[in-house]
Amino acid sequence: MKNNILPNLIFGCLLINMFIPDICNGETESKNVTVGIIDSKYYYPPSRIYKVIIPVDEHFGGKIDDHENSISFTDDLCHLYRIEFTPISTEGLTDLEEIGREQYLKGTFEKWYMPLTIWDSIKEATIDYQKYLGELFEGSYYAEVYIPKGATCSVSTNGGPLIKADGRRGILTFIFGDYVYFVSVGFVAEEDHSLKKKEEIRKNIKDAAIAFAQTLQFQVDNNIAKKSLQGQVFDYNVALKEVGLTTQDVQRITIYYYKYPQPDKLLALLKVNLADPIYCSNYEYFHPRTFHFYATVARNDKTVLSKIQEMQSYYLGKQKKIIQNIIKEAENFKSPNADSPDSLSSLNEEFEATGDSGIVRKILDVYNNVPKFVNLPRHSWNKSETQKLFDAAGEVLKTLIDNGHKGVYDIVQAEFQSATGLKKSELGKIFEVINLDKQREDKIMKGIN
Repeated sequence: MKNNILPNLIFGCLLINMFIPDICNGETESKNVTVGIIDSKYYYPPSRIYKVIIPVDEHFGGKIDDHENSISFTDDLCHLYRIEFTPISTEGLTDLEEIGREQYLKGTFEKWYMPLTIWDSIKEATIDYQKYLGELFEGSYYAEVYIPKGATCSVSTNGGPLIKADGRRGILTFIFGDYVYFVSVGFVAEEDHSLKKKEEIRKNIKDAAIAFAQTLQFQVDNNIAKKSLQGQVFDYNVALKEVGLTTQDVQRITIYYYKYPQPDKLLALLKVNLADPIYCSNYEYFHPRTFHFYATVARNDKTVLSKIQEMQSYYLGKQKKIIQNIIKEAENFKSPNADSPDSLSSLNEEFEATGDSGIVRKILDVYNNVPKFVNLPRHSWNKSETQKLFDAAGEVLKTLIDNGHKGVYDIVQAEFQSATGLKKSELGKIFEVINLDKQREDKIMKGIN
């Protein structure tokens, strides 16, 4: 596999060269006007993709120097706090999946960030410590960098002239949404100490970098996604609560969506699905159960489609693929033929999204002319494959009836009454096991907002 990290971030390189005049020599001049927004104690970049608590105090000479994709906070105590971010290309996302997050972040930092933003100005700078932090931001890469004459202030030795102090920076590299972030803290490099003292200093710088990074508040309306980035264990019921849903809501907004559409709650449920690591790691399995449902709703409600499209910028990897597949299916919508268990499952979801009785009749057609629908060459069509399709169709119809869809019950019952032979036998199996609870819908929908 070729290493595409550098070319895939070349646009970001241009951004940094354009917007960062010199981040390594300590010359961070204060400007009268910022390109971002300062609101009380928070700073917002022009893109508004995050906000961060301003870490310096004007009483101690606190200054802000920002550009389109970067912000530096400095003060007279020789402290530096810096945030830079750059977009990841489509090819970069592919590399991320192929080589994994740890190698991608390490390569991005060593082969792109260091050469362009530090070594370009101070070639003597060294990476003194590196560590991958798997639990922070779903995986982040930390490095401590020693930069000769790279502090943000100058010092005088024995009354001599002012010279730039040596600096140490703790730099955290991680991914959020479609961007790679580089979050730094910088201090004057203390003179050599004992090994124990060096380890203490190292820990303090690392802790400071992590603490500053954790003050970033990304502007997404999905708290559970932010919690997962901080390494917290996913809990489905807690995740539902985070977006204002209950397990009862899940039934209400899926089983009877066609009668009681609640698009905002449905989108909240999608965010819960995307935050579930089991769901995302097995998204191919869940496709017929969820993709088609969301796609059917989005196809009929352009506002829902637009909001799902907006969600793309907040996700990566498999989560983003799920969103893209939903969008693709909605934009190129086609109701499936009843020719496989998966397609029958998709038809189940389509009915719950639309309530279209034609979908029920399409499922029932399985019993009328199997060779027409079975997705196999006619010479390989056999009784066992036919029975699998019959069983799948029967299971879908039973599920719809068990969930209290009275219209489905009426259609299947009428079909059963007029059927003969094999078809009547197969439909009879459905009525042998179902017990239509005519109050089930009322029970499920009780208390709906």
